Amino acid sequence: MNALPSTLAQTAPATADDTVIVHKFGGSSVADAARYRHVAQLLGERDDPVQVTVVSAMKGVTDALIALADAAAGNADWPTRHAALHEKHREAARELLGERAAPTLTWLDTQFQELSAILGALALLGPSGEAAKERVHGLGEVWSARLLADALRAAGHDAI
Repeated sequence: MNALPSTLAQTAPATADDTVIVHKFGGSSVADAARYRHVAQLLGERDDPVQVTVVSAMKGVTDALIALADAAAGNADWPTRHAALHEKHREAARELLGERAAPTLTWLDTQFQELSAILGALALLGPSGEAAKERVHGLGEVWSARLLADALRAAGHDAI
């Protein structure tokens, strides 16, 4: 559900002379489309041969996912919150990618359909669904990484 297609085998391996630069951007750094655009610009301006970027979920998304999983496991109303979180990501994708947003929007829609199915299962499992809850908690980073990679590609940069 949450793995991006791997193209690592298609990229040139780093050599001993290559310097690998690692970046970490927290949730405030990717809070919305403008912040993703800024991060993509920072990364795109560097000429390092190899860059690795770790990105957190959008600001507030991990807390929202935890609350969603808890609501579903407790048989509380989760569909409204699910829809709002889905729209938050769709809005960021549309603003960030413009006319190139369609593939990302389709991917996000699939992600949120699968999340809905997991939340529905949690509603049935209740407290015994801890493993499913843990899976839900980490989805924000997956979605965030996809948004940033698509923003980099839309700006003409290689990103996997």
